[in-house]
Amino acid sequence: MAENYELSNQRAGRAGEIRALAAERSRLVQENASLRSANAAMRAQVTQLQSRAGVSASTLNQVDEQLRTLEAERSELETLLLGDDPTINQRLAELNRQLDNLRQRNRALVRLISEAGG
Repeated sequence: MAENYELSNQRAGRAGEIRALAAERSRLVQENASLRSANAAMRAQVTQLQSRAGVSASTLNQVDEQLRTLEAERSELETLLLGDDPTINQRLAELNRQLDNLRQRNRALVRLISEAGG
């Protein structure tokens, strides 16, 4: 009878351990699922940021090329500027407006790339 009592206590203890292990396993399964979900979200965000930065870097290169071209053209017109030639002055004013717009766009793209990386 004492032996039955002892075995019964051991069985109850083991059952408690099994329930605790099952609860811990369940918690770990849920935590693993949560971590997988967070990991997938982070991967998607990294991909999105890389995509944004890549497109912006390409666009930035195009804007830089346009800036160089317009600055060269403006410089050429400035050297050709003779007195008050309205055609050249108008073209120079237009080039200056385009340069200002491109510089603003360039700064915005640099800021976007910087924010995407950080």
